[in-house]
Amino acid sequence: MKDEKYKGKGIPIGIRGDGFSSNSQAEDFARTVGSYITTIGREINLVDLESITIATETEYRKALLELDRGVKTESSLCPTNEEYAIGVAMTPSVVRDGEIKSAMFLRTECLLPLTDPENKCFAQAFHLLYHECAHVEVTSIFNKSFPDFVLSPTSNIIEGLKWRTILPCWDEFAVCCICADVEPKAQILKGYDETFRHVLQTARPNVKKMIRAYRWHGNHGQILDQTYDVCGNLMKFSSYLLGTMRGQGLSLDHLPETGEIINRNWFKEYFMELQEMLNEIMDSYGSWSSLVLFERIGTLVEKVVEANGVSARVTEDAEVVVEVPFTLDTLPPFS
Repeated sequence: MKDEKYKGKGIPIGIRGDGFSSNSQAEDFARTVGSYITTIGREINLVDLESITIATETEYRKALLELDRGVKTESSLCPTNEEYAIGVAMTPSVVRDGEIKSAMFLRTECLLPLTDPENKCFAQAFHLLYHECAHVEVTSIFNKSFPDFVLSPTSNIIEGLKWRTILPCWDEFAVCCICADVEPKAQILKGYDETFRHVLQTARPNVKKMIRAYRWHGNHGQILDQTYDVCGNLMKFSSYLLGTMRGQGLSLDHLPETGEIINRNWFKEYFMELQEMLNEIMDSYGSWSSLVLFERIGTLVEKVVEANGVSARVTEDAEVVVEVPFTLDTLPPFS
């Protein structure tokens, strides 16, 4: 698919919000972004890029909520809003005329440095745009191998929870591999490294709080969803770091502080397994014959959830049985 290049024509770029003093200024900015998209399109396959929306903070959230994805989905699009990460860009899949396309959304203020190559934040803004473009290619490659899978319903709740982790892990790993040599390399690596360490150190304490709350509300679906969310996030932010490390030719030896933390942490074996799985998928990029390699990530997140005290299974009657430790003392050490 690398021979199919984006030609910079026919992709609408919408500007939302009051980030510009005039329509002409907004149009100039859209043209600037379009020119960089054309440049990136010489290296990355963007034939399935359907649209680009650039919006200020409030309008960014509205635009994501208003997106017509072409099919009914179980959840609404919502940017990350955590103490460790704020979502400023997203490239979700949509269905148009029966085909999977990508719709790109970016925050205005994060791209403004593109108007001035001398701006100290120019490289970071370009990296952000490059990262989202890479999502377009990664989605296209996956969809070419497994048509009719993206945005299709899963067989049961647990499978749905697994795929809610599988695809983000793979997407971010692959995208970070592709973007690894785009400056500012050291800054990007540092950011992913710090975010991963924060998520790692807070994951189990957060699950502990959720289990304690479960003893009051008793909602099995809620505790299952929450635990998969926490563990899935841990694996996703691991994937950001692992993809960047692979792309830059690095190992944990180059990140001694993180390596030391992982070596004495409960998550070590899962981190190493995830790295092996993602590397194997990347080694056969675009030539996969089945979903087996991807499904292994689903099995892994299930193990991580169980390692945090929550397990679930589907009975022959298609009922979901969730088991939660009666006391927190039965959980593994929260190191």
